[in-house]
Amino acid sequence: MVEGVDAQTFVPDGYITRTEFAVMLLRTQQIEISNESSAMPFSDKESVPEWARLAIQTAVAKGVLDGYEDGTLRPQQTVSRAEMAAMVSKAMKWEK
Repeated sequence: MVEGVDAQTFVPDGYITRTEFAVMLLRTQQIEISNESSAMPFSDKESVPEWARLAIQTAVAKGVLDGYEDGTLRPQQTVSRAEMAAMVSKAMKWEK
């Protein structure tokens, strides 16, 4: 579910980005990550790390991860508790 920053570094007390949390959530829920690239409508889509691009496209397509009203995704922003709760709720398909 969780991987290190690289092969030699693991940062257990570091901040988690929206990208990192979405990827961990997909792994935890065993949501299959699509191997096909798809377009994302966000103005900052180029800031999604290459290693996570397919996972983020999958999270967006499955409705687990949403963007902001200004058309951005903010993939490198530290994830808030509220955003974590919203993503978990969507992944689990909990009703409001």
